[in-house]
Amino acid sequence: MRRWISFAAARTATAVVASPARLYSTPGKVKVVVKTQDGTSLDFEAPTGMSLMHALRDVAMLEVEGACDGCMQCSTCHVYLSAEYYKKLKEPAEQEQDVLDKALDVKDTSRLACQIPLTPEIDGIELALPTRVVNLLM
Repeated sequence: MRRWISFAAARTATAVVASPARLYSTPGKVKVVVKTQDGTSLDFEAPTGMSLMHALRDVAMLEVEGACDGCMQCSTCHVYLSAEYYKKLKEPAEQEQDVLDKALDVKDTSRLACQIPLTPEIDGIELALPTRVVNLLM
């Protein structure tokens, strides 16, 4: 007797047995590890080329306002990067630094998520969301 398994069922079975490392090495996607305002840790995948702000807000559905939608004017996408990933990025531009100078609770590894494009070089990026942000547009 021959048994057939549907393609969808086979795909599900494969996904269940796949190792976590394999799941996060999806071509064209980057793993993001976030510590939320309440201390909860979560990770998700987002497409390369997307800004970190859009990934946090639109993919992970986190409370990241992005009031200026990535124009570097509001500071509502302020994040704390891990030291390891902060060093992998270019220095903040002068305009980004000006906005961070007005943000709340700034740290040495603070960045505006709207200015960080997701690339394979920062796969696994680790960050924390600040407990307080200010909308500089208001």
